[in-house]
Amino acid sequence: MKRLRTGLCAALCVIVTTACSAGGGAEESSVTIDKKGRISGVIVEEFTEEYYGKEDLKTFTLQEIAVHNAAHGENAVSLSELEVKDGLVTVKMEYATGEEYAAFNSRTFFAGTVEEAYKAGYSLDVTLQSAADPQKTIGKSEILEMGDKHIMIAGENILYRLPSKALYLSRNAETAGSTAVRKSAADPENVLYIIY
Repeated sequence: MKRLRTGLCAALCVIVTTACSAGGGAEESSVTIDKKGRISGVIVEEFTEEYYGKEDLKTFTLQEIAVHNAAHGENAVSLSELEVKDGLVTVKMEYATGEEYAAFNSRTFFAGTVEEAYKAGYSLDVTLQSAADPQKTIGKSEILEMGDKHIMIAGENILYRLPSKALYLSRNAETAGSTAVRKSAADPENVLYIIY
């Protein structure tokens, strides 16, 4: 979502009232991976219509999607909702794959099996801790033995909703329920790894 969020901040800076920080409340900026591996993203930002309106924002977003899809395929990215309510703009988007999410948003993001992540060149030379027992850790060799387990590798500091319980997490992960994780505020720079 960085490309869209960066574009929204740069091109329409006057409509965002707080330097593009994530919104609070019931809805917040997040990425959801469903059981079929589909990716959906939500951006929630503060918004005023003093200079630009909802339709201007929607036009800009659709233009960004059209440019991306011209290079990546017609259904690579789609806009499912853009709503302005109570001073917040909520943009919901669908991505055909994790690779499309990464490409569109210019962010590190992978969702697939451990074996697929390794073949794609992601470094799995990390130490992960058990979600059930943080004292229990695993390293690269144990991770590679879990070839058919799913892994998410992400660089953005937002909420991630998983299709099943987190089994192992990088040390910079904070759980927000059994199937939701975000990066720790104490370590926002490093990439997040979750096996689920």
